[in-house]
Amino acid sequence: MIQKLTDNELKEKIEKILKMEDVRDIQKYNAKIRNEELKRLKEIRGITKAQLSRVLGINKKMLERAMK
Repeated sequence: MIQKLTDNELKEKIEKILKMEDVRDIQKYNAKIRNEELKRLKEIRGITKAQLSRVLGINKKMLERAMK
């Protein structure tokens, strides 16, 4: 069974993977770079797109399009 991450655990993991101080900074990236970074986050086990959307402050539909 895959263990689900809390929002805080996910935030810390994203900050480590993307080498960021604040995960919401991803909103300021241009679309191409943001989408590439979001694709890297697909590999994190135990998260949902809804949770990722909530933690990053990005619209769920935009997140889904970016991760195709």
